[in-house]
Amino acid sequence: MISGTWYTEIDLDGNATGKDSIVLKQYGHKVIGKSYFSIVGENGEIDTKVYEVCGVVKNDFFCAYWIDSSRRQKGIGAFTYRIEEDGRVLNGHGTYYDEIDNQLKHGDYKLFLNDFSTRHRQGKVWSDY
Repeated sequence: MISGTWYTEIDLDGNATGKDSIVLKQYGHKVIGKSYFSIVGENGEIDTKVYEVCGVVKNDFFCAYWIDSSRRQKGIGAFTYRIEEDGRVLNGHGTYYDEIDNQLKHGDYKLFLNDFSTRHRQGKVWSDY
């Protein structure tokens, strides 16, 4: 079961940090939710986008797509994660459309369930993974 709030933090080309808070609800194999992705710039300014999330869980995998909630934006992405550490970590890869650069990009991503013990294992915080 992957219902809950998931977090990740990523470096965006060294100029900004992306922080994602994803609220997921699982109904059988189907998963729906919202992603609140905030970009924190060098000067501390914050820009937050909201994405609709829809996907499926099959065995140890979660496959989903993200679509920008704003009808005026083109944001979209597809991601596949392996469910790890007793369901507390989603480890995977995704491809998305970057509206600023007007190109497709991809990367490896690790999401952490809102669980203090997962994010602080061995003295690491979730941004260290």
